Amino acid sequence: MNRLVTIAALIALLLFGVVTLFRIIQRNRTTDGFKKDLDNVRQVFRDHYDPERVLMDYQPLGSPKKKGRVRRWINKNLGLRRFGGLAYTVAAINSLLAAALAAARVYPVGQALPAPVDFTGRLDPVSVAALRWFVLSFLAQWIFIVWQESSANRGLRAGGVTHAGGVVFRRPPDNAAVEYLIAQSSNNDAEWILPKGHVEGKENHAQTALREVLEETGVRARVVRMIDTVEYKTDTGKFVKVKFYLMEKLFDGVPSEPRGSKWAPYPTVVDELTHEESKHVVKLAEKLRWLES
Repeated sequence: MNRLVTIAALIALLLFGVVTLFRIIQRNRTTDGFKKDLDNVRQVFRDHYDPERVLMDYQPLGSPKKKGRVRRWINKNLGLRRFGGLAYTVAAINSLLAAALAAARVYPVGQALPAPVDFTGRLDPVSVAALRWFVLSFLAQWIFIVWQESSANRGLRAGGVTHAGGVVFRRPPDNAAVEYLIAQSSNNDAEWILPKGHVEGKENHAQTALREVLEETGVRARVVRMIDTVEYKTDTGKFVKVKFYLMEKLFDGVPSEPRGSKWAPYPTVVDELTHEESKHVVKLAEKLRWLES
């Protein structure tokens, strides 16, 4: 009778824990949606209502910490929360309940509790059952949490800006024609493109564009204004949405990526760019540059 009462109580607590885990995952999904909406509002404000770029580096939730390569890949591809949050705490509690339930199921009624480890160094059946069910339960919940967070992250990113880049111009000192900066593709030296790359972590789009221009060409620049957002599919069928910014060169640096780049007048750049969406962006940039000057 005592065993049945104990098992029933543990099952009730475990069911309550599972329901709590579902509620926490739903709460995390809703919270991430609110944060995404607020990020979109801040991004629109930066692009259209902050011409002096006063809020370029404003991070209301704190500056993003530098992440290792593995953590950057996880954040970019899965968008998972850090291990150790409330969902994982509840998962651990549920695993303890599952372990207790397994131990209660195999516990020898009417006998003394056996020692966890006998003289041969082997675990007793009660400890083995408890440990096995703790590990299996936590692993199953961990997989479920990761699956739910990855699914939610894909939903939040769907249709959003995936890349950002820059159309950089410079004014030659001899009053010659304004020149624009183009770079070689990392996959094909014969292909000329505009510098661009993935939006990472908590970067706003303008920060990504400035970083990619610096990494691919070594040019330090300042953002003048947003140009446009273009969408296309890569050769592998992957959806890409790129936001481009008009930028003015400040000074030269050293690129961190081994690819070529060059400056050329507007007509030459339009002719040499490989992709039609890049030509479209440069044409808009030339018009906007005249309006800004």
